[in-house]
Amino acid sequence: MFILTFAVIGLSVFFYLSGMKTTLLFLSVFLSAGLFGQSPYVSNGIEYGQKGEYQEAIDDFTSAIKINPELALAYNNRGIAYGNLGKVQEAIDDFNIAVKMNPDDANAYYYRGISKAYLSIEYCSDFKKACELGNESGCQNFKIGNCN
Repeated sequence: MFILTFAVIGLSVFFYLSGMKTTLLFLSVFLSAGLFGQSPYVSNGIEYGQKGEYQEAIDDFTSAIKINPELALAYNNRGIAYGNLGKVQEAIDDFNIAVKMNPDDANAYYYRGISKAYLSIEYCSDFKKACELGNESGCQNFKIGNCN
């Protein structure tokens, strides 16, 4: 199972699973986008994600994307849900789309960095960009991830 937060100790990456952290991450993405009331599928997907019902969340985010393929937040949140199901490459694919649609979305870079780290793919550039865009967790992971 994919975990949304991690710490780097030396060259080893350790991932931690926490329902509370997962809930907060879904909620923080939702709040930062200011989408209250704009998409029932996104709202429902976030609720499913907060309850740990990731496949249902994916289904609703996919429905939102079918209706509005330009909804970067739906790709970002679906990426988080994919990650929680261990579908890390699918998560990266969605974060790539979110970053392309909204290159100023610090969360998309941050979550893509976590996903890349999980697959041992170069992740420092994503944490650096997330940090530059104001994501404090991106800054912390850049510093502890042996990134220069």
